[in-house]
Amino acid sequence: MVGISAALLQGVELSAGDIDILVARRTDVDCIAAALSRFRYLHPPAWLPDARQYFAHYQSEQIGVSVSTVERPADAAALDTGARGTARTRLCTAASRRPDR
Repeated sequence: MVGISAALLQGVELSAGDIDILVARRTDVDCIAAALSRFRYLHPPAWLPDARQYFAHYQSEQIGVSVSTVERPADAAALDTGARGTARTRLCTAASRRPDR
């Protein structure tokens, strides 16, 4: 999860109007889109060449849910998208691992 929703999970007090999910593969976008298929879509899964991402956007009740890939070559774990405002803040957390791994 990215954006304001991710900040809320970290305890930051903000008002969120949507949920943004970033995934690694286009098939992940398709899988989440299938799970959200009972909701109205605002943008069906599609490649956006200018943004270099595979993207879908759904409306669940009053909440928008976006899911996408970011397909840019990068050597770092973080990528500065050039966004302004709250999207410029990076939150880094330790990833938890399953005990059996």
